[in-house]
Amino acid sequence: MARSESMLAYVKVLSELCSTNDMFLSCVEEVDGTIDAMWADDSLRDFLCTPAIKKEVREKCIRTVLEKIGASTEWKNLFILMIRKGRMAQLPIFRKELRLFADKRCGIIRGVAQSAVALNDETKDKVRTFLKTELKSEVALSYKVNPKLLAGLKVSMGDVILDASLEWKLKEAKSKLIKKRA
Repeated sequence: MARSESMLAYVKVLSELCSTNDMFLSCVEEVDGTIDAMWADDSLRDFLCTPAIKKEVREKCIRTVLEKIGASTEWKNLFILMIRKGRMAQLPIFRKELRLFADKRCGIIRGVAQSAVALNDETKDKVRTFLKTELKSEVALSYKVNPKLLAGLKVSMGDVILDASLEWKLKEAKSKLIKKRA
């Protein structure tokens, strides 16, 4: 998904409305939940995005929903502005830009940890703590099972890959053996 300067402008507005990082992160979570719920229902997504339904009708409906779920004033006002400007179809792009901006603002590095088997909570905590200490930054990881690894762990964070898998260790050993033969 391409970067969108117009969506980044909306992100910056929301960021300025939230005075603290905690308030901003809370708003980010609220946005995630709202967009997840709205995009999970095809008819609701179509209702929000179709130009056939007047913006005023969509705005009234969404305002009612956001008030009922207790949405923050910041998110509610920005959401209504996005309806008025015809930006509903760009909500997924907005969410991606918001997450990237929030991570940068709050010093969070996101990544994916792959292992051959599902990791228990204690091991996940150890991995996260190790990375947090080494990177001197908050770390948010998602975890995936990749049976091709056989054993070990592989963590990807942007352009950085930390590979402690058995596959990598075997390749390293093979490379050393080949160098010794030459």
